[in-house]
Amino acid sequence: MAKRIPYRDYIIQETTCAHKSARDIILALRQKFPHVGIATIYRHLEQLTLDGTLHKIYEHE
Repeated sequence: MAKRIPYRDYIIQETTCAHKSARDIILALRQKFPHVGIATIYRHLEQLTLDGTLHKIYEHE
């Protein structure tokens, strides 16, 4: 059985006290984990947003 990597933890570390775009988060995670897919990262970002852990900031806010 493959070891599960806690991408959610790394996403939270990358975004703590930083206003990063999804693209910046993807690039940072892909540097640490080159094998991770973009869809996996987006899935985690959406789940963290639904959980209330992350908040989307739009340009007009």
